[in-house]
Amino acid sequence: MSLSNIDFKKSMPAIVWAFFIFILCVLPGKDLPKSDIIQLDKIVHFCFYFIFFWLILYGIKQKKLKHTIVLGLFCCFYGFCIECFQSAFLSDRFYDVLDIMANCVGTLSAMLSYQFAKSSGLLAK
Repeated sequence: MSLSNIDFKKSMPAIVWAFFIFILCVLPGKDLPKSDIIQLDKIVHFCFYFIFFWLILYGIKQKKLKHTIVLGLFCCFYGFCIECFQSAFLSDRFYDVLDIMANCVGTLSAMLSYQFAKSSGLLAK
């Protein structure tokens, strides 16, 4: 995918969202809200990356299948990098494979929802 396929103005929400994800993922664990919902953090990871994929896609001018695959891989890689960062640089956060899986499942769900919406004619041309 070339840089000419990116609308930088429309990409700003994705950049802000990526920064938001990073900030929340590097906050000390004790500063995050507690919940009685089992595995709430996995649901949050799923939602973060579902939204992240759609925001990135919004900034792309030409949306072919190969572009959606590259964007999906990018989202998953971003989540993996954050987990590695937590493990290497944060004393109270740790690398969690289940977080990475939740990120990837959220991304994959967004990719599939996009393909469904596109093939069903639900998206404007």
